[in-house]
Amino acid sequence: MFTHFSTAVHISVSVNQLCQDAVRFRQTVQATTPIQMSVESFPKFTPPAAKLWSTIPAGTRKALLSNVWCGRCRHEVTIKNFSGAVKSNDLLVVGLCSECQGDVARLIEVR
Repeated sequence: MFTHFSTAVHISVSVNQLCQDAVRFRQTVQATTPIQMSVESFPKFTPPAAKLWSTIPAGTRKALLSNVWCGRCRHEVTIKNFSGAVKSNDLLVVGLCSECQGDVARLIEVR
């Protein structure tokens, strides 16, 4: 039902636009949420995103969160302080790299 982002999949939103949206979403959440969320605490999701997130098995959610690409570190990392929203009918999870604290995002395609 869920697949990870791959280059073989056509996405109507450009990667650049998606990254810009992720950063704007992250800034909005930071501005409206005084307490930072972590992987161990309940993340801040929009209601539609929370509904999609809850349909993903716990083991798969953990795998998705621990396998996020960081452009600064240049390898996969664990996302922390994350939040989520539905973007173009897919689940967009944005947060911080657990190593360099830079912005990272994970797009989870919904089928």
